[in-house]
Amino acid sequence: MVVAHNEYPDTLGGLPDDHPQGTARSPHAFSAREGDRIRYEAHPFTTSDDYVVTLYRRRAEPGTSRKERPVLFLHGANSNRFCFGVNPDASFTGYLNRLGYDVWLLEFRGARSSHFHGSGPKPQNLDAKIRIDLPEAIQQVLHKTQTNRLDLIGHSLGGIFIYAYLGANPHAPVGRAVTICSPAHVRRFLGALSRPLKLPARMLAPLAPYIPGLGVHHLAKMRGPLPHLAAMARHIQPETMNAQERRNYLNHAVEDMTGGDLSQLMRWFGEGGLSTNDGGSYYDVFSAIQHPILVLGSDGDNIAQPDAVREAYNRLGTPNKKLLFVGKRFGSSRNYSHQDLLLAPSSNLDIYPLAQRWLERD
Repeated sequence: MVVAHNEYPDTLGGLPDDHPQGTARSPHAFSAREGDRIRYEAHPFTTSDDYVVTLYRRRAEPGTSRKERPVLFLHGANSNRFCFGVNPDASFTGYLNRLGYDVWLLEFRGARSSHFHGSGPKPQNLDAKIRIDLPEAIQQVLHKTQTNRLDLIGHSLGGIFIYAYLGANPHAPVGRAVTICSPAHVRRFLGALSRPLKLPARMLAPLAPYIPGLGVHHLAKMRGPLPHLAAMARHIQPETMNAQERRNYLNHAVEDMTGGDLSQLMRWFGEGGLSTNDGGSYYDVFSAIQHPILVLGSDGDNIAQPDAVREAYNRLGTPNKKLLFVGKRFGSSRNYSHQDLLLAPSSNLDIYPLAQRWLERD
């Protein structure tokens, strides 16, 4: 049984009446009309290896007391900035904006918002995102906001990037971090098919960089029930989001996967670890992490299974860490899967306050 101690009992079942969100406001009262997509300022920059990637910004709402540190969000695989919310009223970023946070989101190399203008092969793999995109994006945000530190929130693979970055940079200009559904391994990513497919994955991984993409974003936009069924099979519990909310996610938040990323993920799946392309392991730096980290997992997640999230937590060297799981048996209003805990209207009550409380502890 997965057990998690929760030091924020008042936030799991709802919010105080004087909270900016207000418990009297039904989580299903938010608009989900197509076209209500949240708007961001775009801040593209060129990395040291000639990739143009984009930071997106949403400033604190006027009239709020601005928080000292900006927050940088990091998406996972096959995702972009909209994985943290499509509708302004029901989004993680909008929630923090209403509390005075200056919010930034990084779309890594390989996203449709990025392009390579160097010469030779594109430097496209997970290592480049961790070692180049993330630290250089952090410097961009600090420069543009004239601050000395920021906070990090990463979902899925984005949380693994946080572990790898903070472990390699113990003096990184980061105040606090939150990881959401970020496992220590992906060895059971394909469920019952994982064991028989490990060897083929290892053998085919060297060929994956030659694949231009998988076309996942095109499949997500297909009309009809198939994209919805695929999303509900792995990413979304049927009762957390209605059909229009799922369609907004499928239309806006899904990205393709490049061959370089796919190759490294296939190797992680086949080997059962988190190896680098130069023969190392990101596990080696997990124990060096000293920053405060909140690790959030979902009781109903079959991509980042609770035991894999717990293993990541156990590997962290920082004494200032906390592990929490969400789901009905932990006091949440409903069960969540891998993606819907970021997107469901009820996340305003069940999920976002947990991160907020952690960020505001100092």
